[in-house]
Order: sequence, then C-alpha cells, then structure tokens
Amino acid sequence: QVLMARNHMTEEEAHRYLQKTSMDSGTNMVETAQMILMLMS
Repeated sequence: QVLMARNHMTEEEAHRYLQKTSMDSGTNMVETAQMILMLMS
C-alpha cells in the first residue's frame, strides 16, 4: 500500500514493480519490500 499511495500505482503495478526490482537485485520479494520500506521512511 505504501508503493501504491506514494507512487500512485495500482495493486498490480506495485506487485510488478516488486517482482522486477527483486529480480534485478537478486533478492526475494520480502527482502526487496523491506528495502523499499526502509528507503521510504
């Protein structure tokens, strides 16, 4: 919901963003989500 609110994304767009970012960084989606939350706080 943080991605959706801050970046005006739909749920599907936020999910795809997490998937792509985790694939690009070689981490799983949970780690990627935690990283994003830390960077946004």
